[in-house]
Amino acid sequence: CIKNRRGRRETRERKERKERSKMFNKEVKPQRMYFDGCFDVMHSGHYQALRQAASLCEDLIVGVHSARVIQQTKGCPPVQTDEERLRMIGSCKWVKEAVISESYTP
Repeated sequence: CIKNRRGRRETRERKERKERSKMFNKEVKPQRMYFDGCFDVMHSGHYQALRQAASLCEDLIVGVHSARVIQQTKGCPPVQTDEERLRMIGSCKWVKEAVISESYTP
């Protein structure tokens, strides 16, 4: 018997089983993930969604809906221009790349 970190005794076989299960249970994240939205007036909910999405992948690509698509879908134009919203999302630390998105399905 050997002692583990907590000072408890355990058999060598049990310790080896634990180590093997750790190796096989490692989470494999997808390389890239796409996330889109209007992102007109940014708030904590947007940032939380981006943070959570970024935790699920290696590189987060974010699509910002164009002003034309937002006008067609919601009936009113966005407060900020496409370039302003694109720059704002692109500067977020969890975002690898920001692009203008022309598709929007609520």
